Amino acid sequence: MGRGRRAIRVCVAGGGNGGFATAGELTLRGFDVRLFEVPEFAETIEEVKAAGGITVEIADQATKLPSGKAMPKVITTNVKEAIAGADLILVVVPSFAHERFAQEIAKALQPGQAVVISPSNPGGAPCFDRALTHYGAPSGIVVGEMACLIYGCRKTSQSGVKIFAIKKGLHVAAFPSSNNKELHGLLSQIYPDVILAKNIMVTGLCNVNTVSHPTITLLNLGRVEDTKGEFYFYYQGCTPSVSRLVEAMDQERIAVGRAFGLDLPPTWKLVRDWYDPYGASGSSIYEVDHTNRAYAIGEAPRSINDRYITEDIPYGLVPLTELGDCAGVATPCIDALIRIGCTVAGQDFVSNGRRLSDIGWDNLSVPQILERVDR
Repeated sequence: MGRGRRAIRVCVAGGGNGGFATAGELTLRGFDVRLFEVPEFAETIEEVKAAGGITVEIADQATKLPSGKAMPKVITTNVKEAIAGADLILVVVPSFAHERFAQEIAKALQPGQAVVISPSNPGGAPCFDRALTHYGAPSGIVVGEMACLIYGCRKTSQSGVKIFAIKKGLHVAAFPSSNNKELHGLLSQIYPDVILAKNIMVTGLCNVNTVSHPTITLLNLGRVEDTKGEFYFYYQGCTPSVSRLVEAMDQERIAVGRAFGLDLPPTWKLVRDWYDPYGASGSSIYEVDHTNRAYAIGEAPRSINDRYITEDIPYGLVPLTELGDCAGVATPCIDALIRIGCTVAGQDFVSNGRRLSDIGWDNLSVPQILERVDR
């Protein structure tokens, strides 16, 4: 990319919890950061301008991250201003916002830039890449994904964010995987601990929020609606019986991965490795969830209309089952949870979620999908 020894320049797209944590923390570490939000959500960044920056709090010193007030170099809804000269564009928004951000970003991209979605879900990067092409992005763009949001974080105000943890050893990959080395070279400059995955099938299937978030939420839905989320989501919500369903769904996720030639780690191991500095230990989801200090944030969804349902079911579980169907792998527990989620939310998450047809994979076999992923 012709950067020489110049420090990497980063555009953070998105003004939510993750966007604030990413833009604030990278700014405090001395990176050239631009914060971008789509025009219709301009109010999410106006308060940052008025406050003179993002106030970053660190909840656990094991993060080894800086705290303080961070003022990104640029804070704007003008996508050309945000992206001009950036080496890396981090799209830190829920999956249901990917299409809108692709529409904006495509207008301003230049060959040689890299766009990474964080977090991803099955088919995330291919779907984003297809949207960029649809909206007129030039060729020569590196597209990739991070398996999950790298920070455990929550907004504390309209201009503040608290970081509880930063994941250790998060998987990243490019689409197609021939761009893996270039993408890892960029991301490792800001996150040295990221691990290069074989391909985006690994990263998409290793966003294990999809088997945890909706399961714990739906099995605690009465509590969610009665208390408006006033309970410890993991510590109190992930009881032994709830964790057994999460484990069963996780085995279905692993089986789908196996059909695509992948030896995916179980959710408990991924979470334990990510949160090792925060005390996570054990060899089951129940044990890891109850030893991880980063999960002691005490915030559960306040209603059924939460991204734990509206993102993780249609953009996580739905494409996971479609990949299972493609490979001839049954996913009965996941299928049942999707149906329950659709019923209690009163929404058709299957029809409105991410389908293989959205990526152009609906008529492909497993080898054909892998050929597109790895070309």
